[in-house]
Amino acid sequence: YGASASVEWNPDEELSSNQRLHITSKCKQLGINIEKFINVFDDCQFDSINDVSKGAATRLIAELTEYQTSSVDSKSIPSEILLEDV
Repeated sequence: YGASASVEWNPDEELSSNQRLHITSKCKQLGINIEKFINVFDDCQFDSINDVSKGAATRLIAELTEYQTSSVDSKSIPSEILLEDV
């Protein structure tokens, strides 16, 4: 077995490139300000997407998925994290 067989998932590690790509592209698609979005949870505060941990990224992706799949009367995107009209 290779070394990867014993590697455990660590929620405190830096987010993966796939997680970063998913969050940035989904924010763009939904018109969300990424700097505001990565700080949407009170217990997670980050200066940039590069500071986000794997565990926090997992929560953020779940939140984005909820925004995308929810109807108007369930979970809409908070206006404070939307991109401002230019």
